[in-house]
Amino acid sequence: MLNLFVPARGTSPLKVVRGLKFQPDGEIQSDFASRFARTSGAILVGSGPQGCLCGFSDWDALVEIARDALSRERVPELVALRFWSRERYSLTERIVDLDEVQGVVPAMGELVRMRVLAPEQRRHREIVRALERSLTAVVTLRLRSGEVLEGTLEAFDAESDVGTIDGRPFVAWEILEVRGT
Repeated sequence: MLNLFVPARGTSPLKVVRGLKFQPDGEIQSDFASRFARTSGAILVGSGPQGCLCGFSDWDALVEIARDALSRERVPELVALRFWSRERYSLTERIVDLDEVQGVVPAMGELVRMRVLAPEQRRHREIVRALERSLTAVVTLRLRSGEVLEGTLEAFDAESDVGTIDGRPFVAWEILEVRGT
């Protein structure tokens, strides 16, 4: 099963893409319904070409529908949940930038928050990924101030955005570019 939360939903129906469609009728997963009970919007039920999601694997269609809905409905995000009928879940969450992906395969019980992130957020995420991959490597960081830090990346914590190069602390938001040397 597939549910989709559309905040502040208007009356226009969502686009149907290669048989994937969303409508207001059908099973709504109880944990998902509870999560959005006090939020303005609508929960829609997804179905594939056969009227269910049996054998469905065209997750690119979900991304296409989401991109269209975000644009037309002017909402900040759509939230999808894939689930087995009548199952309960401890819902996990993942944010997906629709400008970075083609298909999104939601795991069972996973809230997939589909958004189009601002370029600054996307750039920051790329820097964090580069720093995580470069731990213990020699790197060059170009800071917003124009300063350049070069040395061994000794530590980096993606949650706090703080790291050290040769004993000198830095904050990831200060970085414009990461290069390995």
